[in-house]
Amino acid sequence: MKDLRTERKRKREENNRLFILDAAEDVFAQKGYTLATMDDIAKKAQFSKATLYRYFEGKRDILFEIVLNSFEEATQGLRKIAGKKVSAKKKLKEIIRFVLKHFQKKKNISRVFLMERSLINVLFQSNPEEHRPFTEEEKKFLDEIRRKKEEMLGLLCRVFEEGISAGEFRNTDSRDAAHAFEAMFHGFYFTKFWYENEYSLESATRLIHEFFFYGIRNIDE
Repeated sequence: MKDLRTERKRKREENNRLFILDAAEDVFAQKGYTLATMDDIAKKAQFSKATLYRYFEGKRDILFEIVLNSFEEATQGLRKIAGKKVSAKKKLKEIIRFVLKHFQKKKNISRVFLMERSLINVLFQSNPEEHRPFTEEEKKFLDEIRRKKEEMLGLLCRVFEEGISAGEFRNTDSRDAAHAFEAMFHGFYFTKFWYENEYSLESATRLIHEFFFYGIRNIDE
C-alpha cells in the first residue's frame, strides 16, 4: 500500500525546490549572479533563508541546478522531435522552433551568463582571474553539461543522417552539420540581445531554417 504521507511530503519538497529555483532565476536576472544573495532569493520565494539551506548549499548550487534542469528539458524536447515519423526537413524546422521557444522561456538565465564572466569561465574551463582549479562541484556540473550536450548533438546528427539517407540533405558529415547548425543558432539568438530588432517566434524559425537549409546561394543560378 502506498504511503500517502510520504508521497505528500515528497511532492511538497519538490514544489518547494521549484519555487526556490523560479525565484532565483528572477533574482539573478534582476541583480546579476554576483550581487544576488541567498537573502534576496529567500525574500523572493517567501521562504526563510534556513529553508533555502535545507534544499541547497548556496546560490551556486541553485544556479547549477537551474542550468542542468534547462539542459534536461531541452534534451527531452529534442528526443521527442527526433523520434517523430516525419521528414528530416520538418524535424529540423520543429527543432528550431522548439529551441527558440525554450531559449525565450529561459532568457533570464541567458542574460545572467552574458553578464557574468566568472560563470563563462567555469563553462569554458577557463578561470584566469581566479587562478584556482575547479572544485569537485564545478567538475561534476561540467561533466553533466558535457554529457547532456553530447546527447543533444547526437540527436541532431541522427536527424541530419536521416535527411542524408532520404536524399533531403546533401551528403555531408552529420557531426559537422550539427556543429554548424548549433553555432548558427546560438549566434543568432545571443546577438539579438544587442539589437533593437525583435523577431517573432515564427519569423525567427523561418529565417534560421531557410538560411541553414538553403544558404544564400541564388537557386536560379
